[in-house]
Amino acid sequence: MRRRTTAGLLSLALMAGVAPVVHALEGRPNTGMLVIGHRGAPVYAAESTLGSYAWAANLGADLLEGDLVMSKDGRLVLCHDLDLSRITDVAVKFPARATVRNFNGIDYTGFWVDEFTVAELQTLQKWDGQTLTTIDDLISFAQGRGANLYLEIKESAYFQARGLDPVATLVNTLRARGLAERGSPFWIQSSNPADLQALRPQVANRLVYLTRDVGPEDVGLFPTFRQFADVLGVPTTRARRQLVQQAHAADLGVHVWTLRGSRDAYRKAAAIGADGVITDFPDLGVDVRNRQRVGDRPAGVISRVDNGNAVVSWNAVPGSYYAVTFDFGDPLEAPTVWTNGTSASFAMADAKAADITVARFDPGRGRLGDDAFTRATTVVKAYGAPPTKTRVRSVEAYVSPDAKTRIVGLAERLKGKKWVPLRNSRAWLRGRGEDVTDLRRNFRTDKRGEFSLTVRVREDIVAGYIPERSWMVGVTATKKLKPSSSDWVDSQEGAPPAPKKAKKGKAQSLPKKDVKVKVKKVKKKR
Repeated sequence: MRRRTTAGLLSLALMAGVAPVVHALEGRPNTGMLVIGHRGAPVYAAESTLGSYAWAANLGADLLEGDLVMSKDGRLVLCHDLDLSRITDVAVKFPARATVRNFNGIDYTGFWVDEFTVAELQTLQKWDGQTLTTIDDLISFAQGRGANLYLEIKESAYFQARGLDPVATLVNTLRARGLAERGSPFWIQSSNPADLQALRPQVANRLVYLTRDVGPEDVGLFPTFRQFADVLGVPTTRARRQLVQQAHAADLGVHVWTLRGSRDAYRKAAAIGADGVITDFPDLGVDVRNRQRVGDRPAGVISRVDNGNAVVSWNAVPGSYYAVTFDFGDPLEAPTVWTNGTSASFAMADAKAADITVARFDPGRGRLGDDAFTRATTVVKAYGAPPTKTRVRSVEAYVSPDAKTRIVGLAERLKGKKWVPLRNSRAWLRGRGEDVTDLRRNFRTDKRGEFSLTVRVREDIVAGYIPERSWMVGVTATKKLKPSSSDWVDSQEGAPPAPKKAKKGKAQSLPKKDVKVKVKKVKKKR
């Protein structure tokens, strides 16, 4: 499930209340950014386990990051999800314990962490055989290693509605372990300002406000944020030099989440002045900060663009894993593919070029080696006159069980006076929007089992000239196209049914099989 965002930023000014005493920001390193291991080192061991945190500590991470949820018996446990099914074998060990919970009017079936005791949770296993970790075990581990912790209070309102209080439990734990003092090696994160406001008068720990919404235009609110936080935690999409400068002027640090396998991402974060980065690859952050180049570069790296995908291959060492990063213009948002094969690919969408790096995991050193670099560029096909005429007929749209919006149709080209099918013309369009899965909260079936979703396809694609290299394009199933999405397709959510009509259908998160949705044409945008 997606992390729920907080209320509008303007409401925060009202929440500040009486200004408590705040301390000057500590921990901003003189030698470079803090490197924060996201749930440990999750590419090398199961996330949020002692093994993952040991990896991160061994790789030189300054802080070990994790998420705090609560068990049925009121214990704090490290786990990102409320539903345990993604990361554990709970469905195998407790198959009868699945229950339905309602979020934002939608029913979800899951194995919810607050319905299991700690003893039960610690019988569950993750993909590498490790079990869930309690906060007490993690604190003992960190104290034994001299490590610093950086933990997020997760979904406090959810737990409080069920009679559990993660904020109070955390305060008691910190006091009992001697970790509530100023300068404590325990940082606390939350996306809920109310959590941080409750913590500020009780503990002297550094507090981090996680927000997806803040930008340079909100500079007037930074003094308000400073009343309950020492650091702003912002996603890569918000990490810009101006924001960092304005936050520093308000005595706020800035930490950026979540970086992956691009060394250029760490360099850019440092260049904009970020004080820390949260990363799945703490070894890369440490190497870049220390300006180290280690290990051999993969050999024989070549790339190309094939059918709308950036494709890269290399001479692989048997038994090795590789981190392959595709930078389409902003290294902070570059996706990383983790593979033990000899090639990798990623959809180009509307990008014209991709800077690709390939790094081999060195088992002897226990970290990634140097990057091999290549650039894949779309070759624009020169069409003669008259240009090839193409069209698409029998267009249909579906929502599939994996939450993708899928548009299919029969693509044809004009050959002489006849329309003939193009090669691989069926399923000529596929969904690849970052927010496609978020639509599940707005799906509602009618009495025929159909969703109230409308897909709008541009007129020039459906019945006009299409460059052949645009057969495969991205779909973003949101109300507004994002810059990283294709210009060729616009998709829009349909209005949800009125409450009285909604009773004829039922709300659900995803269909069990492909569900057909309405298709509308929209004229080409100028």
